[in-house]
Amino acid sequence: MRQGRNGHNDERNDLFHRGLIGNPGCMLVLIVLIIVISIIVNYFD
Repeated sequence: MRQGRNGHNDERNDLFHRGLIGNPGCMLVLIVLIIVISIIVNYFD
C-alpha cells in the first residue's frame, strides 16, 4: 500500500515539475513569489 502510494506521488511530482519547467509563466510566478517572500522576511528582520 505504501509503495503504491509513493509511486503515485512520484508520478504526480514529475508531471508537476515538467509542467512548471515547461511553462515560462509558472516559472515567472514562482520567481516573483520567491522575491516577495524574501522582501517580507527582510522587512520583518
